[in-house]
Amino acid sequence: MDVIQCSIDRPPLKRGSVESIVICHNVIQHTPSVERTAKALWSIVGKNGEFVFNCYLKYSNSPMWMLRWYAVYLPVRLILSRTSFGTVLFYARVMTVLRFIPLLGWLLEKAQFVIRGDVPKGPHYLLRQWKNTVLNTYDWYGFHKYQHQKTETEIRGLIAGLQPDSTQVQNLEEFFTRPLKPGLAIRVGNFSR
Repeated sequence: MDVIQCSIDRPPLKRGSVESIVICHNVIQHTPSVERTAKALWSIVGKNGEFVFNCYLKYSNSPMWMLRWYAVYLPVRLILSRTSFGTVLFYARVMTVLRFIPLLGWLLEKAQFVIRGDVPKGPHYLLRQWKNTVLNTYDWYGFHKYQHQKTETEIRGLIAGLQPDSTQVQNLEEFFTRPLKPGLAIRVGNFSR
C-alpha cells in the first residue's frame, strides 16, 4: 500500500491510473466542494476500477427534516463549533450515555441530538454501539469546517456527470431508501473506459 498525503480534490496521480477501488466513505461531505472532490477522485479511476463514496443527504422536502435541521442541528452546531475539541467530545459522550436510557434516548435520537447509527449484533455489541454513537455524534456536530448535505437530485446529477452509463452505477436506489443499510455507499464503475 502506498500512502500519499495530498489535497483530496487534487490527488497527484495520473488520470485513469487506479485500476482498482478509490474509496471516499464518510469523507466527501467534509471537503470544500463535494462536486470538485468527486470529479477529481473519479478522474484517477482507471479501466475496471470503481469509485465508492457516500454523502450526507438533505431532505429539504420533509417537514420533519427541516424542523430537526433548523431547530436542532444548526443551533447545536453553531454553539459547539465555537468550543474546544474536548467540549464537542464531551457532548458526544454525554448524548451517548443518554441514548442508552430507553425513552429519552429514542427521543434524543429522533430529534438528532445524538446519532447512533447501526452496529451489527455480535461480540462486544454494547461497547461497539457506544463507540459508534460517540463517533457519529461527534462527526455530525464536530469540528469539520465543511459539513455539506446534498439532495437526492444533486447526488443523481453528480453521478450522471461522472458516469452517464447507469448500468455501471450500483447501490444508487438503495442509497436513497430508508432506513439506509449500514455502510452502504454508491459504487460508480468504470468497466468500459
